[in-house]
This record gives sequence, C-alpha cells and structure tokens, in this order.
Amino acid sequence: MPDADTRRRLANLQSAVRLAAITLRATAAAADDGRPIDTAALRGAAADLDALATDPRKDTAPMTRVHTDEPQYAAHNGRISLRHADTEAKLPPNGATTWWADGTTSYVLNFRSGHVHGWTIADEADTVIQAVDSLRAGEEISGDRLWHALQDVRRLRTRLEAVEAELILYARENGTDGRPRMPLREIGENLGLHHTTVAERHGRLAAGEHAPWRHWLVQGTARADMYGGTGR
Repeated sequence: MPDADTRRRLANLQSAVRLAAITLRATAAAADDGRPIDTAALRGAAADLDALATDPRKDTAPMTRVHTDEPQYAAHNGRISLRHADTEAKLPPNGATTWWADGTTSYVLNFRSGHVHGWTIADEADTVIQAVDSLRAGEEISGDRLWHALQDVRRLRTRLEAVEAELILYARENGTDGRPRMPLREIGENLGLHHTTVAERHGRLAAGEHAPWRHWLVQGTARADMYGGTGR
C-alpha cells in the first residue's frame, strides 16, 4: 500500500483533475445554452492544477473527490447520485426527499453557486453523512473511504467556520432600516456564545483576522474587499 504522502499526492491530483473536467463540461454546456460562463470556477480549477504542478502535496481547497470504496447500503454512480437495486421509490417523493425500498433516503440540494462552492459543500456533506451511517451501522470503513472521510470532515469544518464568521460580520452590518441586522445577544443565542464573546470575535473579524478559508467564500463578490480584503 502506498505511504501516506504518496496517497495524499494522488488524491489531490485526482481531485484537481476531476474538478477541472467537471468545470470544463459545465462551461461547455453554458456556452451551448448561451448562459454566462463561470469564470471564477475556471480560474479556480486552473489555480488548483498550477499549484499541484508546483507541489503535488499541496492541499487545494475546492475539490470534488471520487471514492473507490463505497458503503454497503447503496451503490454509487459518480458522486452524490445514488443507484439502487430497486428503481421504484418506496413512497412518492415529498418535495426534496425520496425514500427508497432498500432503506436509503435521498435529499435533493439546490444551489446556484456553481461547482467551486455549492457542489463542493454538497460533496463533502455527502461523505460525512456516509461516514455517520457507516459508524452507526458498525460497517467497515476502509481504504480510500476512511482517508476521504477524514479529509472531507476537516474541509467541511473549515468551510463552515468561514461561513459562520462571515455571517457574524453580515449580522452586524446595517440592514435596510439603517440598523444592524441582529443584536449581539441574538447572535450569541444562535451560536451558543455569550454576547461579550460575540462582540470580541466580531471585533477581531472586522479588524481583518478572518477565517482561513474566507477567500474561498467571498472570492468574486462585493464582500471580497470588505474588512481588509482576503477575498480576491
């Protein structure tokens, strides 16, 4: 079995190539349909490939993984989508949810933020849910599944930290009525923090001490240059 460093290099290379292929296909489809081209996604995929060409060990951020060792409860065809032994749903779909006779539940996520943002979070959340099911069922998690489960848990956590931090900033910005959208006490109640802790954290964020992956969240938006930047 390859050592940890080799496995990491291969996983990062595979992920970057996979994302580049997805991005190119999406770009071609958009061009065929006359829709706007997602130039941010193209630049992100190119940056990942450039980074890996320089250092294959580099841990690039917006990547979609291909797993070779799948959980027992469902066969997979690609990422996210499930292929079931029985093609009929146990119950009629209810909104975004479908219940299958083999015990699997499918939940459809909707996003417009493209492959770099919406797809990436959905992909990592899918991995985490599979890990939860496997751990609860006492199912063996081996090979690439364990490697990617640990990796995706970490990546999703860092993305969520960036989203939480940006929401704190957003909540304290003035809304349409000219007042902060949410008081510190309400922010603290939602985050399980004392309002003084929220105030201190907001102060650090506003001064430019951002979450490590803020760039991933706000790149290409009007927020990229706010609070000292980091979003280009």
